[in-house]
Amino acid sequence: MVEHTHIKESSLSDFLLKLHRDQKTGVLSVMDGKTAIKIYLREGKVMHAEGLESDKRLLEEISKKKGLDPKQFYELIQIKERNPHSLGQALIEGGLLSRSLWDRFVALKAKNHLAAVLQVKDPELEFSESEWLISSINAVNRDLIELLLETIRGIKNKAHLEKYIPGLNACFVQTGKTSELRDLVPLSTVEQTCLSMVDGERTVGEILNVAGLRQGALYRAFYPLIFFGLIYPADFKGPETHYHEIINLYLDLLSILESNLRKEIGRQFDLVFDQCKNELSEQGKTLLHDLVLTEKPYEKIAKRIYGRFSELLGPDGSPLALASSFNELLHILILRMKKTLGILVTGQALSEMITMVGYVKKYSEDVELMKFVRGNLEDYLKEIKS
Repeated sequence: MVEHTHIKESSLSDFLLKLHRDQKTGVLSVMDGKTAIKIYLREGKVMHAEGLESDKRLLEEISKKKGLDPKQFYELIQIKERNPHSLGQALIEGGLLSRSLWDRFVALKAKNHLAAVLQVKDPELEFSESEWLISSINAVNRDLIELLLETIRGIKNKAHLEKYIPGLNACFVQTGKTSELRDLVPLSTVEQTCLSMVDGERTVGEILNVAGLRQGALYRAFYPLIFFGLIYPADFKGPETHYHEIINLYLDLLSILESNLRKEIGRQFDLVFDQCKNELSEQGKTLLHDLVLTEKPYEKIAKRIYGRFSELLGPDGSPLALASSFNELLHILILRMKKTLGILVTGQALSEMITMVGYVKKYSEDVELMKFVRGNLEDYLKEIKS
């Protein structure tokens, strides 16, 4: 049986680490709307990669060096199109390429595909857990994390690295997962040295001077640390802070509904709110069963809900999974509000909520989450008016 897993909201590094840790066998597809890059895995090892035009470029190079006529080149193209996995055997048997050169090409091809994956903006990930056959002549057979690290270390594009490192005045801190990840990600001596100097106070420039590295070399040493989540810029928010902001956003939205309802039904709102919570799915009830909107400040509520969420889905659970539970409660309460106060008042409250999501700066930084929240609110506005 083939199982498909969509991981759109997950970070690429988290998912790759999970595939490696769980020794998964199957096909990872990374899509950017135009191209689908496929990485074939067996028990956490990279066996094969495809999706880019690597084979065609190889044939063009062979044709130039060997002086092939158009007919011979066309025959090779036909072999590639009929069955790309038979191309290596045909090239070797035809004396056009040695086995050692083909093996080097297969390994380089896998690295090029991984490098392309790293540069896909907001990748859509899908993993098909299945058994498949890759002949030994086409097999890379390399540990996923080791090959990924080699690929990351080989990236020298300054513009790409600067997306992750704001500049020499940036200051980084170690994450809560640093000790765990050090056991999973085999760092080089230079990377370990840089990691040991990240303390939340030293700037990148200060580390550069102490380490005695050139800027490009330091950036390349920092990149795997950032990619795998061992460190993040001090002015960026850590994972727990991000989850707390999601909770605070939804509490602000719920407060708008509460304010409008209390004007009309007074203390009866508490009874209505409890009834709405009882209608939640199992996950929603687990997270929100004792939520009281009059309990302020919200920090205590956020800490309590985040603690439950971490126990339920783990500290790396999807932010959208957390948002979905709140969204479910919002929807139930909105329908109850429409029934009690009518379309006009409910529509005004929803419009106020949509406006708030748009203008509060601290909520605008997570683009995907804001699309999710705003999209749902707009759908609810259409729903109550229909």
